[in-house]
Amino acid sequence: MKLKQYIISIVFGLAFIELCLRAFDDYIGLSYFQNVKSYFDRMTQRNSYYIHPANEYYQLGNIIIKTDSCGLRTGTKNYLPDKKTLMLLGDSVVFGWGVDYDSTFSGRLGKYFNVINAGVGSWNTQSEYNWFQSKGIYLNPDIVLLIMVSNDLKPSYLKSTSLLQTIVVKSYVLSCLKYFHKCLTYNESIENVSISIQALKNLEILCYQNNIDLRVCLYSPIKIKQKVLELLKAYCDDAKIPCVTMPNKCFEHRNTFIDGHLNSKGHEILTDYLIKYLR
Repeated sequence: MKLKQYIISIVFGLAFIELCLRAFDDYIGLSYFQNVKSYFDRMTQRNSYYIHPANEYYQLGNIIIKTDSCGLRTGTKNYLPDKKTLMLLGDSVVFGWGVDYDSTFSGRLGKYFNVINAGVGSWNTQSEYNWFQSKGIYLNPDIVLLIMVSNDLKPSYLKSTSLLQTIVVKSYVLSCLKYFHKCLTYNESIENVSISIQALKNLEILCYQNNIDLRVCLYSPIKIKQKVLELLKAYCDDAKIPCVTMPNKCFEHRNTFIDGHLNSKGHEILTDYLIKYLR
């Protein structure tokens, strides 16, 4: 009898916690994991990288996603014949996760450049180079701004393939436990920095051969990953690649507690910073 009451108490307790997490999701942001699953499930593999199908139009969370003929995120484009073409190359930071396109830094920079948003969640430096070599270079950018994130050392394609993964994503309680477990057990590894640097080196050579201005912006809101960025910055300095670090003020403006991507205000601050850097 006591065991039955104990089980019932646990079930009702977990149900209450689940309801509370859902009620305060606008601040906590556990729906982020469901959106991530939906995002990755749309991806298809192209040689050595993943990308979305071309000309898609769908809702992801509270925002509308539109892709162009290359499978890249796009918005309202006004071609400026007297302006340079700027390619923003990176992952979900460049994609503008959780923010309407016109409010992202790529959308805002469209006032000053013809912008190509070559940002795809899950890409790392190697997959970014692979895409640029096979597709991006033929879009004829004048400038390539590579946004290097501290987790770019390994690819992070996370398409759900098991029933257990689906259950974890659907349950806010389980998603919360998984998130905190990952935070507590995180161990920085820099063993793959050489791979990232080699991809950057290949990108540098390709840009040089095609008279493309390559620049780098380093991004890391997590202090324990600073060692990775220090190594990347050292390489850029040695190779004389123009390189800046994203201002810390940006990281004060994130989508939610769980989702650390920049919100609209963070993108606005980053835009003002990049305009000075790119001009």
